[in-house]
Amino acid sequence: NGSLISAPGGRAGTRRGIVLVDESGKVTPWTEEKRAFQGALAASPDGQTLAVTITNAESLDETYLTDRERRTLRRFMAIPGTDVDVPLFTPDGKSLVFARTARTEEDGIYLVPLDGSRAPVRLHKTAGAAGETFPLGWTPEGDLLLGDTSKTRLAVHRLVLRGRAEARIEPFTVGRGQIGIPAFSPDGRWVAYPSNESGQYEVYVAPYREGRVGEPAASVSRGQGYRPFWSRDGRALYFAGGDGKLHKARAGAVAGTFLE
Repeated sequence: NGSLISAPGGRAGTRRGIVLVDESGKVTPWTEEKRAFQGALAASPDGQTLAVTITNAESLDETYLTDRERRTLRRFMAIPGTDVDVPLFTPDGKSLVFARTARTEEDGIYLVPLDGSRAPVRLHKTAGAAGETFPLGWTPEGDLLLGDTSKTRLAVHRLVLRGRAEARIEPFTVGRGQIGIPAFSPDGRWVAYPSNESGQYEVYVAPYREGRVGEPAASVSRGQGYRPFWSRDGRALYFAGGDGKLHKARAGAVAGTFLE
């Protein structure tokens, strides 16, 4: 008769783990704890601390920290009735940026020092009740990149924080297609980003100078590619492929060229 019958299956993904993977593919657990980890984790600039999102029993996201020495999880930020997620360390490693979402006037992007010396400060107020706004990363100039899903698909913006009493927001434009989360090289001279300008998402690398993305942009993935991130020395670029595997592109002899 057209009725939909659903059988509840309980909460999914409650026993996920965190692991380290080296160049040879060896997998080592970061911690033995199994929790409801959600989304991407964030690593501090020195690589000693991770910030992760865990969904609690009330289906609300909370932010936890865990460091390399102790490997235990400790709750860092939780707000009743509110999702606190998508954590991101500041470039100096002293503070954490996070998204606060509860469909209220308090929603937005906040900054809080790791030592708890002051209360969280809102950097940007979320516009509208639809979609979400969340931090993506930092530009070489110190601007905060934000993702916005209020128009159903991801839009990337730059939140300019430098030298102003009030931050301003402007679009971050790259290439001719819809882009995903960009990643800047350690020296700030290159930006990698996924784009669907070819008809499918591929990972591209383009020069970055004086706050602008230049040309030409070169595709470094053979087929689909997502979520690029750089090695610490900038000589390699990693990304997730359409085959579900982690891929590595090595820097070529000519600047800006890569070999998968």
